[in-house]
Amino acid sequence: EKKTDEFANMDSKERKKELSKQRKAKKRAQQQEEEQKKEKAQPQQQKVDKEDREEKQLQKEKLDPKALAKAEDPLEQAIKFLKPLLTFRSEDPATHFLAFRVYSKKGKVLPMLKALKQLSRLAPTSAQYHANLCEFALTVRARSSELPEPVVKVASNGVEALMPSRDVEQVNSAFLKEHSHSAQHRLAGGCVMYQIDSSRQAACLEVATNLDDSLVDRTIPVCSDVCQAMASGKFGECPAELAKYKSRCHELFPYAVCFLSADELEQLTEELKTLRLGSKPLVNGHSETASEEA
Repeated sequence: EKKTDEFANMDSKERKKELSKQRKAKKRAQQQEEEQKKEKAQPQQQKVDKEDREEKQLQKEKLDPKALAKAEDPLEQAIKFLKPLLTFRSEDPATHFLAFRVYSKKGKVLPMLKALKQLSRLAPTSAQYHANLCEFALTVRARSSELPEPVVKVASNGVEALMPSRDVEQVNSAFLKEHSHSAQHRLAGGCVMYQIDSSRQAACLEVATNLDDSLVDRTIPVCSDVCQAMASGKFGECPAELAKYKSRCHELFPYAVCFLSADELEQLTEELKTLRLGSKPLVNGHSETASEEA
């Protein structure tokens, strides 16, 4: 009746036109309503789709720990981790020690200098800072003929600012004299001695492997660092000296696994295997054998 009233005063042509307008308006309203529903559902659907894609990707890629540990370009990957540290952990000396190590391996002289300038402020008395500074001075000396002249000039000025005497041998000797009662500093000084003159291996090792009672930091971590330095070639090839040093450390720290020889470590591993095989599965946190004995 309402529609009839609306069209009462219209002829057939106007009535058709008005009906057509109403149909179009209704259709537009329906379309808008559907679009609004889709827009509301879209974020949730996108989230679901993203989760599905990530799950499929994880299933597709086999997460092999060995493969992940072996990067094709380890130094470039290290720099990716280093950059955020330089931004967010710039006051931590460990950040700049890492930066020096990475750029040293890449042969980047100026970034090495930048790291040293930060360390001269943050850790000037550190044994590692001394070792890095001497390494840098020796590197600049050795590579001065192959580096661009502006780089050599900046690097040389940097060495002069950080090491006024510019004589690495004298600086290292004074450093060892000042820190003769620190195993950590003796290790750093011994490494620098070997970098200066590799023919003095015996003297360098004597400095680094000292285990006198007077040492203020004769600890498992420091002694382990000495072992690692010897094993990694910082004193050249010295397997016999390393074995001897480990044996002395084992006497001081009999329960430290890191000072066991290869044979002793193998024997310990076999003993642990035997113990595991001799015990039955755990029941309420105790082996069944122990429960039976109780």
